[in-house]
Amino acid sequence: MKRDLAWFEAKALGFPGLTIEEAEAGWPKTLRPVSLAKLQRPYTILASEGYFSCEVMRKALDAACRDAAIERFATVDFEEYARRFFENQFTPQAFLAWLAKQGEPPSEHIVAWAKANGISVPEVPKAAPVQGMAAAQGEAETAALAKVAAPVQLAIVPPAETAAERRDRRFQACLAAGLRFPDTYTNRLPDGVGRVADKEGVSRQAFSKDVREGWQRSIEARQAADELKQA
Repeated sequence: MKRDLAWFEAKALGFPGLTIEEAEAGWPKTLRPVSLAKLQRPYTILASEGYFSCEVMRKALDAACRDAAIERFATVDFEEYARRFFENQFTPQAFLAWLAKQGEPPSEHIVAWAKANGISVPEVPKAAPVQGMAAAQGEAETAALAKVAAPVQLAIVPPAETAAERRDRRFQACLAAGLRFPDTYTNRLPDGVGRVADKEGVSRQAFSKDVREGWQRSIEARQAADELKQA
């Protein structure tokens, strides 16, 4: 069952990497590192500890790719690669094997993904996403923190997003909102881009400029993939 309750619970985490059509189809056969990290170590949007735990997982997966320490899924066609802007995808088997080597059990979302693809794995207790410092550090450290009279508030600054990443993300946000973009670039953006900009809390002019450049990047990548196919 590709669109079960577990799928919608995982989808609610907002994990990236899927087009609108793929999200509607339910559990995919393969996932990219950023999606796997979000499903393995979910967190709420305001939980900085959970965010960094997820980032550690993503960076470890990226390093494993470079070190050939995890088996990649190598049958992604160029059109998919160009449209979705990523190189590495992994099957449930590959990710589960890598997790086992790290000594980390799969999360309930990873288990659900594996089962949706016909892979049997042991049940794991259902855990809530990381909510903040108390959940991240455990009850023992929570009790110790409660004894501190004036805890120091540290400002945690997430890693800076590059301009290219921001443009691709905003373009993908428009796709996720159901906006349709032609296969060839035009100067006119589809209706609804302004509403997506409002949700992100940025000016419509700046958001539209990023979306246009992200759209152009998508088209150029697809054209490059087509040329590689014909070579």
